[in-house]
Amino acid sequence: MDKKPVMLSAAVECPPALEDKFNKWLDEKHMPMLFKYRGMTKASRMRLVNDKESPRYLTIFEFASHADLEDYLKSPERAAAAADKEETWKSQKYELKWLLEYQVLKTWQR
Repeated sequence: MDKKPVMLSAAVECPPALEDKFNKWLDEKHMPMLFKYRGMTKASRMRLVNDKESPRYLTIFEFASHADLEDYLKSPERAAAAADKEETWKSQKYELKWLLEYQVLKTWQR
């Protein structure tokens, strides 16, 4: 695969009763742990506003290349964040609906 940017998207559904805990943990602990990986160039979290059928939360992680994403998936930063996730959510669960990789074809920006 050539050296084009790639994005990893993670869609999550969280029970309403856990949303406050989920958002606080993700913003203050999980995302900072993941973003320590230097090959990740950007990460954005979003909340769905107009559709009741799709997962409510989406995170998009941006990498300079597929190789950077592959390295991230094996990185100690990701492993530490995964261990923390298992410990934090061992008795309560949110559901990962999908985890997909996209290669950027073209970007328009102002």
